Parts: sequence; C-alpha cells; structure tokens
Amino acid sequence: MSHPTKAWMNNYNALVDNYEKTGSINDGGHLTRWAAQQRYRYRSGDLSEQQVKLLSDIPGWQWSPGNSWSVTLANYRQWVRDNKGQHPPKGHDLRQWADSQRERRRQGDLAELRVRQFDDIEGWSWDTDEVTSSM
Repeated sequence: MSHPTKAWMNNYNALVDNYEKTGSINDGGHLTRWAAQQRYRYRSGDLSEQQVKLLSDIPGWQWSPGNSWSVTLANYRQWVRDNKGQHPPKGHDLRQWADSQRERRRQGDLAELRVRQFDDIEGWSWDTDEVTSSM
C-alpha cells in the first residue's frame, strides 16, 4: 500500500471541492470514475490507511454506493443533526434520495415503518414545499 501521491491528492481535493459545491461526490465524469476506482482499490486492500480515512471523512462518501436504505436514512439523519435541523438542499444526493422516498409514499409504495422513521426526523415534511434547506 502506498501513501497518497500528488496526483491522488489532486483528485481527492477535486472530489471534496465538488462535494462542497454541489452536495454530491459524483460529477458524472472523471471524479465519478476516480471514486469508483478508489472503491475497487479499497476492496483489493490497495489503499493506505491515510487514503481510507481521507475518503471516509467526506460527507456522503460510501464504500458501497448500493448501501442499504437504513444506511442512507442514517446519513440523512446525521446531515440534519450536523446542520441544526436544516435539510439537504435541492441537488444534494441525500435530498434527491429523500424526495424519491416522498414520491414512493405518494404512490403508496413506502412501508409504514419507513414512514414513521421519516416522521421522527426533526423538521421532516412530506411536502417538499415545506422543507427547510441548509442552502
């Protein structure tokens, strides 16, 4: 395992900058591919402890993007706590996920337990017009 190279740090910093600007680690291009490569390297045991820590510290980073619903809900709750009751802004990965859960509820396709889990979140609203965003 190697320590971060200058090129690795440049990509990492670009990923962090993209997240801070857009609320997403995905840019649909180079950064998305680079992040996928880092996940592969992680599974192969080819990232240093420092690289793993740096990536893990990015809000929204997931080692398995197909993480379970519960993990994403926990990330959403953490966002709200970290942002003093404010919810993610439009365009943020977690906001998009929450909006898709709102739509599933409207269609009658969200289990009652999951509905109650959302109802327990500070400031949660099933109406997107009533959601208070942090940005």
